[in-house]
Amino acid sequence: MKLERFIYIDPTGIASLYAQLRGEDVVETICSMEHSRAHGLRLALAAFLGGSGESSKSKKETRITKTTLRPENMLREIVGSLRAQGTLYSSLPDATKATVNSRSPVWVETRHPFTVPLPLDVFNKTKQVVFLSGFPPYDNPSTDTPQISMPANLCNFPSVHDGQLSPSGHDGLLFTKLNSKPRTYSIFGQVFTNGDEFQVKPYAIRL
Repeated sequence: MKLERFIYIDPTGIASLYAQLRGEDVVETICSMEHSRAHGLRLALAAFLGGSGESSKSKKETRITKTTLRPENMLREIVGSLRAQGTLYSSLPDATKATVNSRSPVWVETRHPFTVPLPLDVFNKTKQVVFLSGFPPYDNPSTDTPQISMPANLCNFPSVHDGQLSPSGHDGLLFTKLNSKPRTYSIFGQVFTNGDEFQVKPYAIRL
């Protein structure tokens, strides 16, 4: 399994989607495993020493493992379910067309270029990072390249400390080095119309 680095994840939103999918709020799962305690030479030795019938049988001990579901784990099941239902789009342009035709939000998981045009101090002041689709200029959208924005709450960035996106943190360094240049991100979210433009509600953004 390929390990991924999430730069943004909405744990509350993902937990809500997962609860709807499962019909219950799953906090932890319990795995039960049985292990044999007596076998091979040990059984032969017990029989030689005149052990009871019970002692010659393989004894079992049960080990209980508790696992807590994280949003990253829930996300895989949510995406898999939407894909199986045929309600998950793999292209942002296709998703924008679908939401216009259906007049309702649609789900998308895809890789798409976004630009982060504003400096870090603006993010820290407004408490959100705004991603804009594609390449500048953004003030002249067309039907082929519609305006798509993706505002992401600052509190859902794992590298945020004390409510601030530090210039020396991983994500802060990434945005600073990009210097408003586009970068392709993997996103999972919901696309909806916002006037003449489109907006993505992100649940997860990965590098």
